[in-house]
Order: sequence, then C-alpha cells, then structure tokens
Amino acid sequence: MDAKQREDGTTAPWWRDGEYDETRAEEANDRGMARMKKKEYENAFDEFTEAIRLEPRKAVYHANRSAAALKLERFRAAAEDAACAIERDSRYVKALLRGASAQLKLRCPEKALELFEAVLEIDPEDESA
Repeated sequence: MDAKQREDGTTAPWWRDGEYDETRAEEANDRGMARMKKKEYENAFDEFTEAIRLEPRKAVYHANRSAAALKLERFRAAAEDAACAIERDSRYVKALLRGASAQLKLRCPEKALELFEAVLEIDPEDESA
C-alpha cells in the first residue's frame, strides 16, 4: 500500500489521498447549503461540521457554519467559526459580517465595531457594515 504525503507532514493511505477528502468536504458543504435554503439549520450545521472535519483549511466552511450557528442562536459558536474563517482569509467579508453580528449578540460592541471597520476597509461601499 502506497501512502501520500500531506501538507501537514502526515501521510494519508492511498484511499484517502486528500483529493478524496476535498471532494467529500465540498459535497458536505453543498448539502449544508441546501439545508440552509430549506431553513433546516441544525442539519446544515452538521453538514458544515463534516465539511470542516474533512477540510479544515477552507474559510468558506467555517463561515457557512457560522451562518448556521447564527440562525440557531449559538452566538459563541458563530463568533468562533467566523474567527476561524477570518484567520484563514482576513478579507472574507461574509465571515467578517457574521463575526460582527455574533459579537453584537454576545454584547461585545467593541469587537463588532472592529469587524465592521475591517469590512469597510475592504469595501467602503458595503452598506451592510
């Protein structure tokens, strides 16, 4: 059995060479998006969690789970997921906005303001900030 070297230094068995996980992560994300459209937020949250488990480096999966967490009123989780997304892509406007919304719900207006200001630095015309 041949193994493939991953970016983090670990090796994956031949049947989990990274591409397989990326494909499965994208499929889980797509299912999550479909659940969001149906307002099935708990199921969407679970699908995004699976996407993150399979491919934790993608900012969009964290941002999507943040959106589901906001709908479920899990504001701490929403803030944490938004922060993970921002850590991976500091110019990701949706993640910044979701983080700001979560911080407002957590009664942390200073943190929310920082995130809204970051949005305006990226896009001064953004009316949602």
